[in-house]
Amino acid sequence: MNKLVGIDSRVEQVIRLIGFGQNDVRYIGICGMGGIGKTTIARIIYEAIQTQFEVTYFLSRVRETCEKHDIVQAQKELVGHINGSLTGFSNEYDGRRIIRTSLCHKKVLLVLDNINKEKQLKNLAEEKDWFGSGS
Repeated sequence: MNKLVGIDSRVEQVIRLIGFGQNDVRYIGICGMGGIGKTTIARIIYEAIQTQFEVTYFLSRVRETCEKHDIVQAQKELVGHINGSLTGFSNEYDGRRIIRTSLCHKKVLLVLDNINKEKQLKNLAEEKDWFGSGS
């Protein structure tokens, strides 16, 4: 991702929004038309700051996963990364409970790429109390 024109200022803007040193939990959305570099910006930021968090994950292609399978598949991918193994759950409610339990009290950097429905966000990272301070 070298020599990308105009990307540095965008990356700096988002990093300022993250608010390092703050103990709150922050959600930051990058919105816009397809093809303008949202995923690229998110990936660059993720790579630059991931060492400052206890748990990190870049969950890509959420929309495609949900269209091809369902939200439970995306939840299983996230839980599998967090816990190091797949957990046998079959519905979104159990998935939400397991995600919340797995992330609670941990400083987390979670990037959910290509979300296009509120339900996807709700089932992967609904409440701020799912995360530890500084997430």
